[in-house]
Formats: sequence, C-alpha cells, structure tokens
Amino acid sequence: MEITRTNLICDTTIPLTILSAEQLTPLADSSDAYSLQQGNVNLKPYRRQNIAFNFNHNTQHSRNDFGYGLNISVYKTDDNIIDSSYYDNSGKRIGYLVNVGDGVKGVSVAGSFQKSFKFQKNQLQLRGNTNFSVSKSPSYVNGVFNLSNSFNNNSYLNVYYTYGDILNLSANQSGNFYHSKSEVNKYNFKNATLTTSFSASVNCTKRLNVGSNVNYNHSTSSNSSAICEHH
Repeated sequence: MEITRTNLICDTTIPLTILSAEQLTPLADSSDAYSLQQGNVNLKPYRRQNIAFNFNHNTQHSRNDFGYGLNISVYKTDDNIIDSSYYDNSGKRIGYLVNVGDGVKGVSVAGSFQKSFKFQKNQLQLRGNTNFSVSKSPSYVNGVFNLSNSFNNNSYLNVYYTYGDILNLSANQSGNFYHSKSEVNKYNFKNATLTTSFSASVNCTKRLNVGSNVNYNHSTSSNSSAICEHH
C-alpha cells in the first residue's frame, strides 16, 4: 500500500510590535556606576514583514518511505530598534535605543529529507536537513553607524541501520558555518564547527546489551587555532 501527501503553503505576515515602558522611559539605576540606560520617548514600534513558502511531500510504502520538504522565507524589518550605546568622557556606557528606517533584511532557505529501506530483518534509514540564511543588520558602535552582512549554514546527516532486535548502528555528521563582515570597519569573522559521532549496540541475550559510542568535534575561528575534541 502506498500513501502520498503533498502540502504547499504560502504565508504573509506583517506583525506590529508594542513598545515597553523600559524602552521608552526606563527607571534610573544608580547602583551601576559604569552603565546608564537612557530612554527614548520618540521610539516607534517596528514592523516586520515576512513572506514564507513551505512545500512538503511524503510517500509511505510498506517497504520504502520517502519524504522531503523545502522552506523559503524572506523578511524585512521597518523602523528596526537597535542599540546606539556610546561611552562618555568618564568611560561610562550610555545605553540608548533608536529606530533605523532601513532595518534588518534577510533570506533563509531550509530543506530536509528522510528515506527508509526495509528488506527482511534489515532496515536502513537516512535523514538529513540543511539551512542557509543571509542577512544584513544595521548597528551603532560608539556612535558610528555600521552595516553587517552575515551568512549562516547548519547541516545534519544521519544514517541508522538495524538488524532485527540484534544490531543497531548509527552515524551522524553535522556542521555549522558562520561568516560576518562589517561594511564600515571591514571587520571579518568566520567560525566553523564539524561534529562526527558513531554509536553501536548489540543485544547478546535478552538481558545483556553491549554498546559503545565515539564523538569527534573540530572547531575553527578567525584569529585562533583549531580546537579538536574526541571521546
């Protein structure tokens, strides 16, 4: 028996935020001699516009199941509220929120899949997903306006195998990549993390199970040495 389902959804949202009293007129905190948060009664609520596209397809079969999905989102924030903190002559940090007409903009794309194979006592399952996002964010650094472009990717893959009630094997690979670059001061930051894991278990008898797992992590960042961990 085979069952197939396909869903297609397109959604548009434009929510309007409500400002808090803490943003407009925060209470003075004299206990912190190194920081002061000022209010801004001229702040306006920001509006986030989002258009999302979702597609999912699933096929269920007695021996082989297969499914995949795709999500695309485009968003923009008007009158975005950002921190424009600066330091006065005494070194005290003065916190101050302002609106930026051309706010955060971004696009994200995500995909996933799952596939299974069944034959006699053997079963093999494959699963994976990935997400890409690109955004541009305004900010102030000590009174100087700045724009930052960022890219982020998260990916995951899993392979799982079973033989009846006797053997279980699982292997996973995941990765996270991040890159941010400033348009004003040309600051460039990169970070990458890769994680690999493997596990196995065997049911020797109804009461005895033997298993083990291995994990390996590898991380790199701008201006720093790579870090490797395994256990």
